[in-house]
Amino acid sequence: MKLIQKLGITTASFVLGFGSISLPSATQAAQIWNFKYSGSNTVPISASGTFTTTDLDPVSNTYTITEITGTRTVGGVVQQILSLLPALEFGSSDNLLYASEPFLTISGFSYKVEGDESVNLYSNYTLGLTGYSEQDSKARYATDFTFEASKVPEPLTLGGTAIAGAIGLWMKRKQKASTAL
Repeated sequence: MKLIQKLGITTASFVLGFGSISLPSATQAAQIWNFKYSGSNTVPISASGTFTTTDLDPVSNTYTITEITGTRTVGGVVQQILSLLPALEFGSSDNLLYASEPFLTISGFSYKVEGDESVNLYSNYTLGLTGYSEQDSKARYATDFTFEASKVPEPLTLGGTAIAGAIGLWMKRKQKASTAL
Protein backbone atom coordinates (compact mmCIF):
# COMPACT_ATOMS: atom_id res chain seq x y z
CA MET A 1 0.00 0.00 0.00
CA LYS A 2 2.78 2.45 0.93
CA LEU A 3 4.65 1.62 -2.29
CA ILE A 4 1.58 2.42 -4.41
CA GLN A 5 1.06 5.67 -2.48
CA LYS A 6 4.72 6.69 -2.97
CA LEU A 7 4.53 5.80 -6.66
CA GLY A 8 1.37 7.91 -7.04
CA ILE A 9 2.97 10.88 -5.28
CA THR A 10 6.11 10.61 -7.40
CA THR A 11 4.10 10.37 -10.62
CA ALA A 12 1.92 13.36 -9.70
CA SER A 13 5.01 15.37 -8.79
CA PHE A 14 6.65 14.51 -12.11
CA VAL A 15 3.56 15.38 -14.18
CA LEU A 16 2.90 18.67 -12.37
CA GLY A 17 6.54 19.71 -12.43
CA PHE A 18 7.18 19.08 -16.09
CA GLY A 19 3.71 20.22 -17.09
CA SER A 20 4.28 23.65 -15.55
CA ILE A 21 7.65 23.98 -17.28
CA SER A 22 6.28 23.18 -20.72
CA LEU A 23 3.19 25.38 -20.56
CA PRO A 24 3.31 27.74 -23.52
CA SER A 25 3.52 31.41 -22.77
CA ALA A 26 0.86 33.69 -24.25
CA THR A 27 3.68 35.45 -26.06
CA GLN A 28 5.77 32.39 -26.81
CA ALA A 29 6.44 33.54 -30.36
CA ALA A 30 7.56 36.99 -29.20
CA GLN A 31 11.18 37.34 -28.08
CA ILE A 32 12.39 40.39 -26.16
CA TRP A 33 15.95 41.64 -26.64
CA ASN A 34 18.12 44.34 -25.09
CA PHE A 35 20.24 46.22 -27.60
CA LYS A 36 22.84 48.96 -27.62
CA TYR A 37 25.12 50.49 -30.20
CA SER A 38 27.57 53.35 -30.41
CA GLY A 39 29.97 55.09 -32.77
CA SER A 40 30.62 58.54 -34.14
CA ASN A 41 30.97 60.67 -37.22
CA THR A 42 31.77 64.23 -36.12
CA VAL A 43 29.78 63.76 -32.88
CA PRO A 44 29.28 60.70 -30.67
CA ILE A 45 26.12 58.70 -31.40
CA SER A 46 24.67 55.95 -29.20
CA ALA A 47 21.36 54.17 -28.75
CA SER A 48 19.98 51.56 -26.38
CA GLY A 49 16.68 49.96 -25.50
CA THR A 50 14.65 46.86 -26.19
CA PHE A 51 13.07 45.35 -29.22
CA THR A 52 10.58 42.58 -29.73
CA THR A 53 11.01 39.97 -32.43
CA THR A 54 9.09 37.05 -33.84
CA ASP A 55 10.30 33.57 -33.01
CA LEU A 56 13.37 32.30 -34.87
CA ASP A 57 12.78 31.35 -38.52
CA PRO A 58 14.83 28.14 -38.76
CA VAL A 59 15.14 28.37 -42.55
CA SER A 60 16.78 31.82 -42.65
CA ASN A 61 18.12 31.73 -39.05
CA THR A 62 16.61 35.19 -38.48
CA TYR A 63 14.14 36.92 -36.22
CA THR A 64 11.92 39.74 -37.52
CA ILE A 65 11.98 42.87 -35.36
CA THR A 66 8.37 43.97 -34.72
CA GLU A 67 8.69 46.68 -32.03
CA ILE A 68 11.38 48.95 -30.59
CA THR A 69 11.68 51.28 -27.59
CA GLY A 70 14.59 53.19 -26.10
CA THR A 71 16.68 56.30 -26.61
CA ARG A 72 19.24 57.59 -29.09
CA THR A 73 21.81 60.22 -28.13
CA VAL A 74 23.50 62.40 -30.76
CA GLY A 75 26.15 64.82 -29.53
CA GLY A 76 24.63 64.87 -26.04
CA VAL A 77 21.03 65.41 -27.25
CA VAL A 78 18.75 62.56 -26.13
CA GLN A 79 15.96 61.47 -28.49
CA GLN A 80 13.16 59.05 -27.59
CA ILE A 81 12.77 56.17 -30.02
CA LEU A 82 9.12 56.40 -31.07
CA SER A 83 8.52 53.40 -33.33
CA LEU A 84 9.94 50.84 -35.70
CA LEU A 85 9.55 51.79 -39.35
CA PRO A 86 8.11 49.20 -41.76
CA ALA A 87 10.61 47.31 -43.89
CA LEU A 88 11.85 49.28 -46.91
CA GLU A 89 10.43 52.60 -45.62
CA PHE A 90 13.83 54.12 -44.85
CA GLY A 91 17.32 52.97 -45.84
CA SER A 92 16.08 49.77 -47.54
CA SER A 93 15.67 48.17 -44.09
CA ASP A 94 14.38 44.61 -43.74
CA ASN A 95 14.09 44.63 -39.90
CA LEU A 96 15.81 41.24 -39.61
CA LEU A 97 18.06 40.10 -36.78
CA TYR A 98 20.40 37.11 -37.11
CA ALA A 99 20.65 34.67 -34.20
CA SER A 100 24.41 35.40 -33.89
CA GLU A 101 27.12 37.82 -35.06
CA PRO A 102 26.78 39.68 -37.37
CA PHE A 103 23.35 40.39 -35.87
CA LEU A 104 22.12 42.63 -38.67
CA THR A 105 21.80 42.27 -42.42
CA ILE A 106 23.18 44.77 -44.92
CA SER A 107 19.69 46.36 -44.85
CA GLY A 108 19.36 46.44 -41.04
CA PHE A 109 16.46 47.99 -39.17
CA SER A 110 14.98 51.48 -39.22
CA TYR A 111 13.15 53.47 -36.58
CA LYS A 112 11.66 56.90 -35.95
CA VAL A 113 12.86 59.24 -33.18
CA GLU A 114 11.57 62.54 -31.80
CA GLY A 115 11.75 65.43 -34.24
CA ASP A 116 10.38 63.34 -37.13
CA GLU A 117 13.82 61.88 -37.80
CA SER A 118 14.36 58.40 -39.26
CA VAL A 119 17.39 56.23 -38.48
CA ASN A 120 18.77 53.08 -40.13
CA LEU A 121 21.41 50.81 -38.55
CA TYR A 122 22.89 48.04 -40.69
CA SER A 123 25.81 45.62 -40.98
CA ASN A 124 28.94 46.21 -43.05
CA TYR A 125 29.99 42.53 -42.90
CA THR A 126 28.47 41.52 -46.23
CA LEU A 127 30.45 44.34 -47.86
CA GLY A 128 33.67 42.76 -46.61
CA LEU A 129 34.02 45.42 -43.89
CA THR A 130 33.70 45.11 -40.13
CA GLY A 131 31.20 46.69 -37.79
CA TYR A 132 27.95 48.48 -38.41
CA SER A 133 26.91 51.82 -39.93
CA GLU A 134 24.15 54.29 -39.16
CA GLN A 135 22.47 56.81 -41.42
CA ASP A 136 19.65 59.18 -40.56
CA SER A 137 17.23 61.46 -42.37
CA LYS A 138 19.33 64.53 -41.49
CA ALA A 139 22.01 63.24 -43.87
CA ARG A 140 24.32 62.10 -41.06
CA TYR A 141 26.19 58.95 -41.98
CA ALA A 142 28.62 57.17 -39.69
CA THR A 143 30.59 53.92 -39.87
CA ASP A 144 32.52 51.78 -37.39
CA PHE A 145 29.67 51.30 -34.94
CA THR A 146 29.55 48.51 -32.39
CA PHE A 147 26.23 46.72 -31.90
CA GLU A 148 25.17 44.27 -29.18
CA ALA A 149 21.92 42.37 -28.71
CA SER A 150 20.97 39.85 -26.02
CA LYS A 151 17.75 38.01 -25.28
CA VAL A 152 15.85 38.83 -22.10
CA PRO A 153 15.04 35.55 -20.24
CA GLU A 154 11.37 34.57 -20.38
CA PRO A 155 9.76 34.87 -16.91
CA LEU A 156 7.51 31.83 -17.34
CA THR A 157 10.47 29.54 -17.98
CA LEU A 158 12.17 30.70 -14.80
CA GLY A 159 8.90 30.51 -12.84
CA GLY A 160 8.09 27.02 -14.12
CA THR A 161 11.50 25.75 -13.07
CA ALA A 162 11.07 27.24 -9.60
CA ILE A 163 7.59 25.71 -9.21
CA ALA A 164 8.79 22.28 -10.33
CA GLY A 165 11.70 22.44 -7.88
CA ALA A 166 9.43 23.50 -5.00
CA ILE A 167 6.96 20.68 -5.69
CA GLY A 168 9.80 18.15 -5.84
CA LEU A 169 11.22 19.32 -2.49
CA TRP A 170 7.78 19.32 -0.89
CA MET A 171 7.13 15.76 -2.10
CA LYS A 172 10.50 14.54 -0.78
CA ARG A 173 9.81 16.11 2.59
CA LYS A 174 6.37 14.53 2.70
CA GLN A 175 7.87 11.11 1.87
CA LYS A 176 10.49 11.44 4.63
CA ALA A 177 7.80 12.41 7.15
CA SER A 178 5.62 9.41 6.23
CA THR A 179 8.53 6.94 6.48
CA ALA A 180 9.51 8.33 9.89
CA LEU A 181 6.09 7.35 11.26
